[in-house]
Amino acid sequence: MARGEVGGEIVEFKMGILRNKEFSDSASATTGKVKLTAGWQRYDIPLQGKDLKCIKTGFVWTVGGRDEPVTFYLDDIRYE
Repeated sequence: MARGEVGGEIVEFKMGILRNKEFSDSASATTGKVKLTAGWQRYDIPLQGKDLKCIKTGFVWTVGGRDEPVTFYLDDIRYE
């Protein structure tokens, strides 16, 4: 679950970002860039068909470059 402080914040949720390393993640996935609202929304990272045997970066978030700070909130992060 995620929400922006005011809404309109652009974020991306990912997993499996270590590539081309001696001990890389075995798979990667992303929500793609999403625009948050001020209300709570559920976001899922699709894992169907992914090789999950060696995941070191289980959850990552990114925000695009902006001139002002970005505040957003996360809750109820689950692995199912």
